[in-house]
Amino acid sequence: MMKKYQLTFLTFFISIFFMLSIYAFLNITPFGQNTLMLWDMEWQYSSFLTWYHNVLLGDADWRYSLIGGFGGNTFGLFSYYLSSPLNFLLLFFNEQTMPWGILLLTLLKTGLMASSMQLYLFQKRKDFFSVLMGCMYALSSYAICYQFNIMWLDALVLLPVVVYGIEQLVDNSKGYIFALSLSLCIICNYFMGYIVCLFSLIYFLAYLFILKEKEHNSVYYVKSLMRFGIYALVAGGISAFIILPTIYNLSLSSNKHMWALAELFNQHKLFEYKDSLQYFMAGSFNKYQGITGGIPLIYCGIFPLFLVFVFFTSFKLSKRLKLFYFILLVFIFYSFNSQGLYLIWHGCYSPGGSPWRFSFLWTFLFLSVAYMGLPELKKENFFSLIQAICITVLFFAYIIWGNGYRKVALLNLCIINVLTILYFVYQNCIRKWIVVFSAMLALCVCGAELGYNALVLHSVQFPELYEELDKYEEKIETVEKLIECVRKENLASDVYRTEILNEAARSYNDGYLYNINSLTMYSSSEKQLSWELFSNLGWGTPVFNGIYDNNTTTLSRNLAGVKYIIDSRKGIVQYEEMAEKNGITLYRNVGALPLGFLVNESALDIKNQPTRNLFAYQNNLYHALVGCSDEDVYICDGNALSDYHDLNVHRIVELPDGHYTDGENIYRENTVLLLDTLDECKKSTISIKADKDSKIKGEFINSTNEITYVCFTLPYEKAWKAEIDGKQVEIALGMGGFLLVPMPSGKHTIELSYHVPYLGIGITVSLFSILLLMFLSIERRSGNNKRVLCQKICNSGT
Repeated sequence: MMKKYQLTFLTFFISIFFMLSIYAFLNITPFGQNTLMLWDMEWQYSSFLTWYHNVLLGDADWRYSLIGGFGGNTFGLFSYYLSSPLNFLLLFFNEQTMPWGILLLTLLKTGLMASSMQLYLFQKRKDFFSVLMGCMYALSSYAICYQFNIMWLDALVLLPVVVYGIEQLVDNSKGYIFALSLSLCIICNYFMGYIVCLFSLIYFLAYLFILKEKEHNSVYYVKSLMRFGIYALVAGGISAFIILPTIYNLSLSSNKHMWALAELFNQHKLFEYKDSLQYFMAGSFNKYQGITGGIPLIYCGIFPLFLVFVFFTSFKLSKRLKLFYFILLVFIFYSFNSQGLYLIWHGCYSPGGSPWRFSFLWTFLFLSVAYMGLPELKKENFFSLIQAICITVLFFAYIIWGNGYRKVALLNLCIINVLTILYFVYQNCIRKWIVVFSAMLALCVCGAELGYNALVLHSVQFPELYEELDKYEEKIETVEKLIECVRKENLASDVYRTEILNEAARSYNDGYLYNINSLTMYSSSEKQLSWELFSNLGWGTPVFNGIYDNNTTTLSRNLAGVKYIIDSRKGIVQYEEMAEKNGITLYRNVGALPLGFLVNESALDIKNQPTRNLFAYQNNLYHALVGCSDEDVYICDGNALSDYHDLNVHRIVELPDGHYTDGENIYRENTVLLLDTLDECKKSTISIKADKDSKIKGEFINSTNEITYVCFTLPYEKAWKAEIDGKQVEIALGMGGFLLVPMPSGKHTIELSYHVPYLGIGITVSLFSILLLMFLSIERRSGNNKRVLCQKICNSGT
């Protein structure tokens, strides 16, 4: 037992050593200036991880955030990007040191992936080469290519545990390992948890009906199916505190348009099978794979390919065992190429990048089969080995003469020969030092192969994409100094918005990086309403982006309440200059409206639906403000010049002469009238404070006798509760999607509080499910004890 865990620890550290060696060649910290913040890790995740650090410190609100897209429920963001228990380590890494936190998490998950796989294989058969298989799993093309999607890696760590739990459930009726590991997988990332749930069902059915050699009656199969169903429901129940609020959040998400249910029965081929064969080899990665490619990531070591051939040609292995793995491998590989199955594996929608996200299942199965074939490398299996060698030679012959990968193919063939010889020596030599030497040499060859493949992958997939550490730290330091000036000017609980633009910005999620209220956001989990608000106010909205770029009307920028701008541009006439550092300037917008202001009853008629006439919409917003005149503030001055036709479709562009265009017409702005109205409107707001983003308190004065509302520039959501002077009132939807609270005449205090929908129900279900799992475990143990006791009594009687 001790030796088993010693090998597991050894696998953990060896895989990390291999990864660090790769980083050394790539000049990644701590060996150079490159960081692991590349692709979406740079654009999205690093900022979210920094925000999570602030949540752990109590400096950010986990229920609701005013950061990004006018603010919103953060549960969808948390459950997809941040819910891994390992992220608690980020408590020790702030925005300055986050590159090191990401490095630590990546290395830790690499080690856990390798050791988890090794331990699973070692349970089946005690063999030092399980260490190699564990490293191949953790440094496969999938793991390396999607390393920046750090929230996906937990599923790779837990998959071997889930599968082991399924086998224990069928073999020994023990379901707690399966339930706990599957629930943790869902908790860590619901998307990857969905993939593992789907695979668990397939693996269980195949294991129960194909692999079990002992004949059973129908009662046994019914009981097994019921047992699996109960423990699967328990796993879902344990994760309910994450799942239920997330389902609510996703129901509001902009992702709904990506559903492609009509395509689920489409059997269109996504690639040619023959074109994928070369990608079994180390170093064959090219632009046709990876984040935007058309071929799945299937490489996990070239030696396992030969071992798979050995496994299926062996005369001594069980036919049921071979049929079991054959069906699973064929099904997964067919899923790669079937449009309908591909969509089902991705939750019934086509991902907008990073395709074949379920291909880690292939890696797991392929290495499991290879490990089953490893002990068949012996002289007694001469004829089956000859068949495997012939198939291998034919495979490489096709690659060499069919696809032109001659040097790569020959290198891979040499690796197979060397590792095969080393395994023969390891198994058959009686001298211990030779056995140890052959094992260590095999480990070195394995590491060299995996490292070579990883370097090729990085050179193709991520050339020139690494964010450099010194530039990152310099930008962070510069912007932090300017943000500190903002914080000194405002009380800690004041509510204001700050935007970071142009060269001053690092990514579209700088609000999360610096923990400042902002509008710009890049996230696939953001609400559809937020993007509609952005679009209607005249800003551009790419697929998952809401981008404030200061290139829109005076009304929009002031209505959104952006009080501060940090920009690389000089002398912006709309703002007052406050401070400057390293070519970056901090500006104050004196015209910005507060988070809450008075509007009239017409605000209820401005619908939250996409509009084509952006300037008519702007005039409607203006006329809803208390204190507005009957005049329009945006007047059409004729058709746009041909140069502006179709310019930035469905958005507003400010022209050099101060006019605006929507690509079809030119508009001028009555700026004096607008600013006078905004000044009058601001007088109704006395103060707005927020100790937390989910609890906002404001004082307002309504000096009119008309029906009036306070408009909070927060996306409307029923989860908000409003009180006026301590008495609850109904909230309303208006101003194109914002939250409105009815305001009687006089001076009043309004308190807003946000409660995460379905969180309470989810926690209750989770606690009940944990108690149920404990009861099932105790009941099973009690039943086993009774059976043992009965057997002893029967034995003593005889």
